[in-house]
Amino acid sequence: MARRPREKNENGFYHVIARGIGKMIIFENDYDYTKMIELLFKYSDECKVKIIAYCLMDNHFHLLIKDDFDAISLFMKKTLVSYSYYFNEKYQRSGHLFQNRFVSRVVENEADLLNVFKYIMNNPVKACISSCEDYKWCNYVDFFIEAPKTHVKYIKDFFANEDAISEFILSPFPEEDNKPVVLKDRDKDAITITIRLLEIENVNDIRLFSREKRDNAIIKLKNHGLSNRQIERITGINRGVIQRIKGES
Repeated sequence: MARRPREKNENGFYHVIARGIGKMIIFENDYDYTKMIELLFKYSDECKVKIIAYCLMDNHFHLLIKDDFDAISLFMKKTLVSYSYYFNEKYQRSGHLFQNRFVSRVVENEADLLNVFKYIMNNPVKACISSCEDYKWCNYVDFFIEAPKTHVKYIKDFFANEDAISEFILSPFPEEDNKPVVLKDRDKDAITITIRLLEIENVNDIRLFSREKRDNAIIKLKNHGLSNRQIERITGINRGVIQRIKGES
């Protein structure tokens, strides 16, 4: 089946998402996050794509961009191919790193632009990883300092001052976007065991571990009797990654 052409937007604003294949982790440590940010700015400059906001999570990333020259596909191709080459060489793997094509959605109007911006900044909050202010791999801070690389003016122009920007980002989302996840009783027990066994405050902390520390944590959980499915449900780590990590016999 032929691919559908990408929807184009007269105002040039797009929300872009790229995910690891099979939801695999594509950023194992700080160096990987830093490399991706370096490539994003390198190729955005080459392709004349303006990066307004970004947030890199462990297995995907979000961008809010302005593309006035229909260069989004070239920009993303260069970025993803370059990062895949870097990642595969570093971790001695082969094959595709990213899931299909990247996703791009047109940002239709000013309200949509602000909502996409707010959504991207709040990704680490919704994942229970970090506050916006403390998360290292988004450009939250760019909206409160001189930031020559990112084109934050497209957002800042809507607000009277920095306090208004902060208040907007940190304000609650609509109730339907914040429904709590309902866990099974055995998952609640597994969370309690995980927190005690690994001496952490939140199960989401595991996704912030280095690769070696994460793998050792998963081995401990398996050896304590937690199943692959339980570990996947309570940590959000992809099952394929969990299955490849073998516990002690």
